[in-house]
Amino acid sequence: MGRVLLLSSSITAAVAGAGFAFAAWQSRSTSFGLFGATLLLVSPALGVAASPMSIGPVDPVDATLLSAATDRLHESGRFLRAVRVCRAVALLGLSYAVVLCMSQLGGLVDAPRFVACYTLLSVAAAAIYLPWLSARERAALAVHSELQHRLAQFRSGRHWSAG
Repeated sequence: MGRVLLLSSSITAAVAGAGFAFAAWQSRSTSFGLFGATLLLVSPALGVAASPMSIGPVDPVDATLLSAATDRLHESGRFLRAVRVCRAVALLGLSYAVVLCMSQLGGLVDAPRFVACYTLLSVAAAAIYLPWLSARERAALAVHSELQHRLAQFRSGRHWSAG
């Protein structure tokens, strides 16, 4: 139930963030823009947190079943893709902040308060997300590689033991 709530919150945050960004563009409102940016930066992390991937070690008894190991391998692959999307969003937010800062310095944009707040928000999001995502990704990669190894052993005819 908690995962469903997090996933629906992620989708809702993304849609609301896009809506607030559009409203900010229409009304030239800094507060709407910052709130929309915050929601857009937070929504992928909620999606990663909602992933059904349990990043614990592989259970030897469960991994001896070919179907369970294959399902867990696919699950870890989906989780790793979600982590990469979340990282891309955080880095995209940072790159947009750099573009906004350069545009502000060059005189193309006249919104110093928005640029400063968005830059601070993007840097804070990246400072929080990137280490968190790195830790989650390392754990998922360990599970993924162990499962790949076990499945390769199974396919080559060397069945592994549950002990």
